[in-house]
Amino acid sequence: MAEERTTQPETWLYSFSKTGWFSPSYNIEIPDDAVPVSLENMIALKAGVTAGQVIVPGEDGEPVLGESPPPPTEVLGTMERRWRDFQLSATDPLVTRHRDELELELPTTLNAEQYQQLQQYRVALRFWPESADFPTQVDRPQPPNWLAEL
Repeated sequence: MAEERTTQPETWLYSFSKTGWFSPSYNIEIPDDAVPVSLENMIALKAGVTAGQVIVPGEDGEPVLGESPPPPTEVLGTMERRWRDFQLSATDPLVTRHRDELELELPTTLNAEQYQQLQQYRVALRFWPESADFPTQVDRPQPPNWLAEL
């Protein structure tokens, strides 16, 4: 029975223009900007990319890890509107239950102050996209403290 060889290519190259890895052992065409990278560095770079970093040219032209640029403002706005819509949907049942309890003259789960705070939070969520701080996550409207306990 023949032994199966599982060897790694001796040379790895990284191309910034193609944002990819190449090896003369596997690739016929290699971009002109491809630079050699050791197997150890390639593994570290791939681990960094998996963790959310990006590969950028270092001072010497070799690939190094850098921080991912933030998404464009339009993308952030879309993401934050989705978050806002989710928060509104998540609190809809509380509003509905409170109104149902009032209409049926039942004891309410929320007291009057909690209901008012909940509605103020929901109004803040609705107006947040027009805020000067939008779409910064740290400036999101904050829910009432008691809401997490329900």
